[in-house]
Amino acid sequence: MTITEAERRRRERRDDLALVNVGFFLFLIGLIYALNPGVAGEVVDFFRDLRLTPVVPGVLLPAPGGNHPGLYYPLSEFSFVYGIFHVAILAARFVIGSPLSQKASTVSGIIFWPGLGFFFLILGNGTIAWFEFVTGVIILIGLGLVAQGAALAAGRSLARPRPYAETGPVRP
Repeated sequence: MTITEAERRRRERRDDLALVNVGFFLFLIGLIYALNPGVAGEVVDFFRDLRLTPVVPGVLLPAPGGNHPGLYYPLSEFSFVYGIFHVAILAARFVIGSPLSQKASTVSGIIFWPGLGFFFLILGNGTIAWFEFVTGVIILIGLGLVAQGAALAAGRSLARPRPYAETGPVRP
């Protein structure tokens, strides 16, 4: 293995923007808490309100007994802002030349976080019930994986050398 190959593999494993991402995540939690000072009590109320609810005969899953918009709206705000932040992270990944796998993972976050914000928003205003929200989260996880896979496939396809790209059209 050459030094350049070793460096490439080491770089594949290192995520230059991971600390920025974690730092912004923690900053955003603090900001949402500061802007919504009652959210800690809402979290306690949410967990106290959880009840085992029949989903199908013989299957019980936890669900809140009531609506908790005081918790769902701040979670929606957090999710929307964090999703927008992922767009900035993706742009930064292109600028610094991050590996394709990290770019694709960020695409997944761009799909997931704003979608989660949307589902928290409509859960908070009572448009959907708890298990519809859970279904929406499952759908978002699937969409995020599809987007990540599509980004990987597209990136690898674009990076692959084209046999006719160098020669151009054949002339008589």
